[in-house]
Parts: sequence; C-alpha cells; structure tokens
Amino acid sequence: MTSYDFELLAGNSGTISNEAGLELALKTTVSGDRVPLDLQDDEIVFVARPSPRHPPALRKARSTGQIIVVADQGRILIPFSAAETRALGSPDKIVAMRYEVERRPAGGGQRTVLAGVVTILPGVNDD
Repeated sequence: MTSYDFELLAGNSGTISNEAGLELALKTTVSGDRVPLDLQDDEIVFVARPSPRHPPALRKARSTGQIIVVADQGRILIPFSAAETRALGSPDKIVAMRYEVERRPAGGGQRTVLAGVVTILPGVNDD
C-alpha cells in the first residue's frame, strides 16, 4: 500500500494539483520488469470518511461509473466534481478526513492500493 495526502478546494472540480482528479498507475513485476497491472474485471472503490465510526462522506466505485479505469494500462482516475467538494467542505474551516482506494479483483480478495488524508480547503467561489 502507498500513502498519499492530497487537497481539494471546496466548490472546485479535481484536486488542487490536478484538475482531472486523483490519478493512479498500478504496476506489477513480471520476469523482473515493471508492467501495468491488468485491472480488466477488478472493482475499484474510493471511500473517504471523517472517522472510522462515521459512514462514508464520499464513496465512488468503478461499477457505478464514478471511477474511470484504463484496464490494460493499470490506470485509475477518480474525478471530483464541484458539488462533491462543496459537500465535503466547510465554508469557514479546513476539513481533513482519511481515505482509501481499494482494488477488489474479480477472483476474490481486497487490497488497499492507496490511502492517506484528503484535506478540503474552504472556497469563496460565488456558487
């Protein structure tokens, strides 16, 4: 598992550092070479929650069309809409919550491939 923290600005799409969203490229080792992990039939899930005892503040899944996967390249894109970042944030304070990206292979099992803290900064946009 890899750890990565990132930021969102409430009322904006994408992340602070990437307007497309959170992007991952998963690789595996085959005969000593690093190659893209085949994600053909895998479910990918993103969950962010304020604490382990709270329900998710945001949940996205490949199966619902909310996560984009280029299976043969091992690439995952988790976009964030302006409405989602606005709903996660607060108008007057910084909000931080833990998140995980899970890979659920079609053959069974579940692995967290990325985890960390997402920080939502208050935005002052006019919508």
